[in-house]
Amino acid sequence: MTKKMRWSRRRFLASTVFGTAVISGRSPVVSGSRTSHKVRQDELRVPITMCHGITDRLTRDRFEQYLDIARELEFTTINYDQLYLWLTGAGALPERPLMIDVDHPVASVAAEMFPLMQRYGFTGNLFVNTGYFQDVCGGAPLEAGQSACATWEQIRELMASGWTIGGHTHTHPNLSELSLTDPTGEQVRSEMETNNALLEQYLGIRPEYFAFTGNSTGTTWSSAADREAKAHYKLGRLWIIGSDCEIDGKIERYADFVNAPGPDETDGGPPFVSRYITRDTPLFRLPSMELERLLYAPEAFRRYLLGALG
Repeated sequence: MTKKMRWSRRRFLASTVFGTAVISGRSPVVSGSRTSHKVRQDELRVPITMCHGITDRLTRDRFEQYLDIARELEFTTINYDQLYLWLTGAGALPERPLMIDVDHPVASVAAEMFPLMQRYGFTGNLFVNTGYFQDVCGGAPLEAGQSACATWEQIRELMASGWTIGGHTHTHPNLSELSLTDPTGEQVRSEMETNNALLEQYLGIRPEYFAFTGNSTGTTWSSAADREAKAHYKLGRLWIIGSDCEIDGKIERYADFVNAPGPDETDGGPPFVSRYITRDTPLFRLPSMELERLLYAPEAFRRYLLGALG
């Protein structure tokens, strides 16, 4: 049985600089410098962002603004190995951890995001849907890469620099819709196993972490996909673009899906407490915040990071 999140919305808000302002009506005043207070590991909240590389909307300049803010507030990026050890009580995280995820092996993750993040001393995490090479790159051999795709060699360079490479299915199906025609999970199992086999063939790794697919609603999820993810991986990550997600063929409030109390927020997203990873977050219900949606404005990104500080 999936462990429920033990949220206390007011306690969460009251324990953060941003949340105190929400409750009191005051504007938060926070400097980028650390205080002498050490946040206990059990009290950490990990902000986690996700994007699909550099786009017409998420430009390089806009992405660099986010990195500037993260550096100003003295956040340290972490990968999924570090996160897993912390979630299972076997490791510690830095005082201000941050995760920067990218879904799909787009060319810009290697050509633009990677060198830019290196300048800031940041690392990220890439979730690869292996069918992307075939669909987007016009049938070119997987090892070749094209202008739209990162090459396997470039992805290996990310790995060598500390990035986590995770699984994201092979053809990126809508997992919610797939549950209606594949209730036993045979097809989603094949999706994961094909994806894993290709990543092992070209990168020499068996991925340990999984990102559920998404669509215009947000995360797509099914009971069968959840079952198969737990059989193949250590962690599963969701995707937040608004207040809804698609679950077993139906639209559902994200907050209801992850058992987060309280109403949706005025920005159109789920309760603030559901936007961070905590020690109470179930291993296959990890959130991620899309940079091109609720966090797109730099001040929204700043508020999100401030909300993680205790």
